[in-house]
Amino acid sequence: MRNLARFLSLIAFVIFGIIGCTTSTDLPEIPVVPESDNITPENDLVTATTYTGTSIRVLWNLSDIVFGKEFTGNRQKARDLLFKPLNVTETQIIFNGLVCENVTFTTEIVSAKDYLLGRYDVSPIKFNVKDDDIKIIKTNCDYFGFKEYFRANDGRLIIPFEGAFYIFTPAYDK
Repeated sequence: MRNLARFLSLIAFVIFGIIGCTTSTDLPEIPVVPESDNITPENDLVTATTYTGTSIRVLWNLSDIVFGKEFTGNRQKARDLLFKPLNVTETQIIFNGLVCENVTFTTEIVSAKDYLLGRYDVSPIKFNVKDDDIKIIKTNCDYFGFKEYFRANDGRLIIPFEGAFYIFTPAYDK
């Protein structure tokens, strides 16, 4: 009797094993999307002056704010911007729900010390920028200090606005 129970258990195990390992041919096929039907690039999607979507590719995040002596804004409103994403494309600047379209960029390499002391009366040490050169970026975008800002050698963007310096850290690891 004991051998019969073992034999039936073995048969049941084999039968359920075979049933579990077979696949059904009644499953629907997963459609393959032709390449021409893929999602269009982000640049083609953003056409309005306000941006309510979420960028697929965030390049920087606002990580710090240095308030200067001449700060004229609201400190709490400035702090509310912390960790907001910034996306800069070849023709757009997207920040805090707004987009500057048809942006043109010009760059210039200058001494950090000369530029920051001469233009803002601020030492480069305040931004953890040594006496390195920095890249000045000038645009035709009048929004939020993007008319003229600078990039440190470590990839951070520093945007002066209303007497504060908004520091954007790259969202990627070097």
